Order: sequence, then structure tokens, then C-alpha cells
Amino acid sequence: MRRICEITKAAYDKAETELTIIHDADLTKWARDAATSVELSGFQVSKSWISKFKKMHNIVDRKITEYVIKKMMEDEPDRYIAAADFVEHVKGLILLYGPKCVLNADQSGFEYEIHSGRTLRTRGLKKVRACVQSITKMTHSYTIMVTIDANGKLLSPLFIVMQEITGNSFGSQVQQGLFAAPNIFVTALNSGKMKKQHLSVWLEQVFFPNVADRTVLVIDSWSTYKNQELLDAATPEGREVQIVTVPPKTTPLCQPTGPNVNYTSGMQC
Repeated sequence: MRRICEITKAAYDKAETELTIIHDADLTKWARDAATSVELSGFQVSKSWISKFKKMHNIVDRKITEYVIKKMMEDEPDRYIAAADFVEHVKGLILLYGPKCVLNADQSGFEYEIHSGRTLRTRGLKKVRACVQSITKMTHSYTIMVTIDANGKLLSPLFIVMQEITGNSFGSQVQQGLFAAPNIFVTALNSGKMKKQHLSVWLEQVFFPNVADRTVLVIDSWSTYKNQELLDAATPEGREVQIVTVPPKTTPLCQPTGPNVNYTSGMQC
């Protein structure tokens, strides 16, 4: 019986290391195979045995929080190396340019109205309905472009791309009632997503007017950022910006305020 447990645990450990999705049925199969290998034909894998096995080895049912493919697992050591090299490179740039002249910018998309998708209801209901302010706002989104320097200070104004059915501009009625704030720059597109033309507007209207003459801009590998012609056209005469791109698939490892990164000694991690 001890040997069956050891063989089953070894099979479990191998599957867990390979990030295989595991269920009780897998434990049952491994235990049956183990019983066969030790020639204990009368052994029955009961639910209580499975329960005791999981309790003994601290195995519980967990919600999957991230899906990966085998290629990502194989490349993981290289990604960690690339991320570490990138962080050291940025640290050198901070020393050279100064913390307030090294900035990181990225986009974030949001639905106008967000709900969990689950609710408590009485058992037996055929339809589980919920009331919201607007069905449209649950499917339509807006995008913000946040910029922060190595001191942890946010760049103002905040750049926002709203969703507008008329396209690249707000309708006359919307403009009349549009809230205006000095720390917000608002533009529009029918999708509410940030496109190439918005990057030009962001550079010309938000970034360059509010940063030093010589800066470093740390950004991810979005293809639009690689458009050197667009960047040159948006850069004012006498200004200089060095673009530093986060290595592909290493963004979670290179967050300026992440648990494993400390670009400057004064930055909270």
C-alpha cells in the first residue's frame, strides 16, 4: 500500500511539473496502474482513498489562473534572462538620464460597466437575470494611456480614447456636454481602441509638452511603437527620445513596481 502511494505521488509530481491539468480520475488511474505494478490485484481505488491521498499530500482543487503552451515553458529560462538583462539596462539609463527623464507608458482597456457575471439566486430558476444600467456599456470600452517616470510620478494629463460611433471626433451634442478637466486629454474612435493615429496625438499633445528635452521611453512590443517614421514626425525639433522596448513575453517580469524588480533604490516594490 505504501508503494502504491509512492508511485501515485510520483506520477502526480511529474504531471504537476509539466503543468498538466489533473483531476481525481487521473489519480485513480495512476493508483490502479501502481496496484498492477506491485501485483496487488485486489486493491480498489475508492473515493475515500483518493480523499485521504490528497489530504496526506496537501493536494486541493484550485482555479486555473493562467494558461500557457509548451513553447512558453521551454522558453521560460530565456525569458527570465532577457528580463534580467533588460532591467539592468534600464537601471543604467536611469543613472545616465535621471529618474524623472526615464518614463514607462502602456495602454489599458476597460468596459464602461463591469459586472462579475455571477450572482446568488434561488435554486431552480430557469433564467438568471440581472439588471444593469446599460447593456451597451457592458460591451463597449475605452482605453487609457498611462505614463509614469522612474520616481513613481504620473505624467499629466491622462490620455483617454473614448468610444464614439461618429468615428474620430465627438458629435456636436456630445461636445456641448463633454466634461473638461486640465489633467485629462480625451479623444475618440468608433472602437474605443488606441490606434496609430492616437499614438501621434499622444506624443504631440501629451508626452513631449510635459517631459524634458532628453528622455527615455520604456514601452512594450506593440507593433505601432516600432514605427520610426511616425515617431520622427511627432518629435519636435531639438528634442530627443530614446525608445527602449521590453523584450517580447517578458512584460510580467519587467513591471517597474513588480515584486522582482527595483529600477531605483527609492522605488517601492
